[in-house]
Amino acid sequence: MILKKRGFAFLSLPKQKTVRGIVIKKAPLGKYLEMLEILHDFPQDILSWHFEDMSVSEILDNIENLDHKAIKVFLDVLFKQAPKYLISALSSILDIDEERLLQDPEIGIVGIIEIIEAIIEVNSLGKIIRHAKSIKAVAKRRKAAPIICSDS
Repeated sequence: MILKKRGFAFLSLPKQKTVRGIVIKKAPLGKYLEMLEILHDFPQDILSWHFEDMSVSEILDNIENLDHKAIKVFLDVLFKQAPKYLISALSSILDIDEERLLQDPEIGIVGIIEIIEAIIEVNSLGKIIRHAKSIKAVAKRRKAAPIICSDS
């Protein structure tokens, strides 16, 4: 629903939404920080199987040299680790037990996707993602533009 207030139109987003029996509410900043803390070690855990004690630049240099067998191992580790991090992050932001997300037959994998979509909708995360993309585009243009110095 579009509401008018002092000459500006804005979209009235739902304060909460129920998906598969789970109430998704607008989350405070602290919940996002908690979720980011959970996800912090994800890249390291995924890459440590092959790139122990390497810096990010060393990993990037070596990742293109992975053979077919190493790529299969990487994907295996990724598919085993990613769901654990996802469930833990969702549990944190939703304030519900991980076991419910994992064991409730009403949720399942499709329900997890619907829950993520509802979190994005209720918390206006789409807007944040669009802003981040535009900031990235501006930064990329500025980086590509030559810096011209003039003698004074």
